[in-house]
Amino acid sequence: MTKILGEILYLPLFNLLVLFVWLIPGHSLGWAVIILTILTRLILLPITIHTTKAQVRMKQLQPKIEELRQKYKDDKNLQMQAQMAMYKEEGVSPFGSCLPMIVQLVILIVLYDVFRNGLDTSHFNNLYNFTPRPSAVDTNFFGLNLAVANLWILPIVVALSQLWLGFVTLIPGSDPNDPTTKISKQMIYFAPIMTFIFAREFPAALPLYWLVTNLFTIVQQEYVVKRYSILPQSVSKDVVKMIESKEEEEEKKKDAEQKHNTEQQITKKASVKLNKKTKVTVTVRDKGK
Repeated sequence: MTKILGEILYLPLFNLLVLFVWLIPGHSLGWAVIILTILTRLILLPITIHTTKAQVRMKQLQPKIEELRQKYKDDKNLQMQAQMAMYKEEGVSPFGSCLPMIVQLVILIVLYDVFRNGLDTSHFNNLYNFTPRPSAVDTNFFGLNLAVANLWILPIVVALSQLWLGFVTLIPGSDPNDPTTKISKQMIYFAPIMTFIFAREFPAALPLYWLVTNLFTIVQQEYVVKRYSILPQSVSKDVVKMIESKEEEEEKKKDAEQKHNTEQQITKKASVKLNKKTKVTVTVRDKGK
């Protein structure tokens, strides 16, 4: 699996990074990292927009979901059927964002290795034959050495961008009592702290990539949320009608079963009475004889 990922993702991205270093005047690693980051984000844009749209729609449906939970709190099966019917009507899937997120995570892990190895010319043996090799790599970027860890400036900037991203990704209209919303609010403050700690441990090229990714995601999130945040008011009539129809069917079924049980009990009682009457008649006749 690792070898396949290396052939499909790592080698092409690593070669692109070195190509950009070679093309940029002065062989600047910083600008090469920025260009490659933007390029990969643009390639992933359809997937990330789809994921963000799915997250926005799921957040927007929380009032409807809560309405159904309250309405059918005594019948979990009917509650689940109502939710699935609502998802179908709204054209969303509760699992629609899982696969795109996995794809993005895999690519991000590969990019981590690309930026880590791209700092060292000893890894140039992984380049394709047609990829030009820069004679040297300029790791200085606005006074920062991207080949070594930066302890304060870049980690602080990246952490602030992570904090900004956290507030942006908190979708308007989210139910404050929803568990996922509570977790998201906690992560707004927890994620920047972890970002700051990790950014101090790696060569500055990785926090630079992280910063550009956050800024790109902020712009993308703002665009998607503003375009698609139309909050639904309540459960649609079609879903309500479907659920009411199922409720009527359940009630009719229960009534039929209850009627059948009552008839069986009446028949059983009548049968018992008839048997007792027959026994009494037979006893009287025997005494008469």
